[in-house]
Amino acid sequence: MFVRQASALVLLIGGLFILSACDAGPSPEDLKRDIGAQLETELAPGLLSLDQITPINETTFASTERDRRRIRFSADIKLKRDHDFGAWDQLNAVVLLQALGARPEDTSGIKRGGNHTGDIIHVTGASLYVREKSQWKFSGGDVQTSSPSLAVGRTDVLKAYWQLTKATARAVAYTSQATVVRDELIATTARFGRLEAVLAVASGPVSSDTWEITEAARKQRADSGAAVINLATHDSIESLRLLQEGNATAAIIRSDDAVLASTGAGPFEDIGSFPALRVLGSLFAEPLHVLVMAPSTVASISDLTGKRIAIAATGPAAMTEAVDVLRAHRVGIAALAAPPEPVTLDAALDALEKGDVDAVVVTSSFAASELRAFASSHSVRFLPLDSDAIALLTVGATSYLPATIPPRTYAQQTRPIATVAVTAQLVTMAGVSSAEIDALMKLIFTEVDYLRFGSASGAMVDTHWATNGVTLPLHPAAEAFLRGNSAK
Repeated sequence: MFVRQASALVLLIGGLFILSACDAGPSPEDLKRDIGAQLETELAPGLLSLDQITPINETTFASTERDRRRIRFSADIKLKRDHDFGAWDQLNAVVLLQALGARPEDTSGIKRGGNHTGDIIHVTGASLYVREKSQWKFSGGDVQTSSPSLAVGRTDVLKAYWQLTKATARAVAYTSQATVVRDELIATTARFGRLEAVLAVASGPVSSDTWEITEAARKQRADSGAAVINLATHDSIESLRLLQEGNATAAIIRSDDAVLASTGAGPFEDIGSFPALRVLGSLFAEPLHVLVMAPSTVASISDLTGKRIAIAATGPAAMTEAVDVLRAHRVGIAALAAPPEPVTLDAALDALEKGDVDAVVVTSSFAASELRAFASSHSVRFLPLDSDAIALLTVGATSYLPATIPPRTYAQQTRPIATVAVTAQLVTMAGVSSAEIDALMKLIFTEVDYLRFGSASGAMVDTHWATNGVTLPLHPAAEAFLRGNSAK
């Protein structure tokens, strides 16, 4: 009897030990192996090597009963050859950081103008593991984003009021523009700020890539006298209104939006034209993606005839972009199973998952977080554009550029995806002073430490790419600045 009890006790202790070992999660050796393999074989073969990695902590997802574990780590990554993480046509900072679950502000060592062999990039990132039966399976990077703090305290209000008071007093005391000042008091604080050489940029929706670029510029100038006001807007239409009314120095909109707005065409028909619109430079590319579920019989965009599609409304010209790409593949809107209507990206992906549509067309930045998340949790395919269609879309005066989405930008994407892209452009009005434009160009294109201040897309902002996709006239001050800073 005693022997049986002792044997049972041993088995129980052994079982508890095994379960405890299972619950311990991936070991430091597992993490090192998985991150090293991701860098060498999955992300960019022959480019990066893991110099060292140290686990910081791990978190078990209680809601999934220990099915998932998130491991934060600190790592040094060494370059095995020269590489520019700001380039538009190869592995860039956005893809690297998302793959490692790292925030821009937790990364150092990525250099403007390119890195060299032997350079070290320090990253604080996070990896996600999923337990399948008794094994922990590496699932990739797990970026934890935090919502921007938009609360305005009493101190902020008092500071803004004091700045307004100073600007008004100086304008009345040292100029004869009392009438102008009276009229200005009806306008926004941003417009008054411009009397003190404050730069105001209408940047797009909060937390968007364009908003984060302007927010990084604002933080860069936070302790200086020449402040930057980041004006969050719903879309390009609202941004252009602020620009035309004089409440913004510049705005960030898509290149095709800029062309359509200049003549009042397409989505801008109801609000009129903006003939005085001028370009300061392109900031980064936004490729057009066409995705289907992996089991789909749709092998190319030409196969979408008679199919149902969803268009993600990521900008006013989203419908125009989708129609252009379909037409270049000889697929007219009338040839689809039903006329598509622009919907939110979440709604479009949900419809694709449920089988309500056969394909989703979306224009977005490289490695858009929503697309990465969907591709990581679903079996999807991204359809390349035909070479003839790309040639047709990019010939002559056009807002479209040939583009390639690098391999491994998205889960299970082993090959480059040929497509076209528009660009996120910094624009202004012809009447904005050269002094303001020169100050803004220096700030945006040379001074901002984008990664430090939370913008991964900002790593792609460079004078080398600034004239890509530009079809409208450049502002003279921007043209002069780019001419003097064209060498790389």
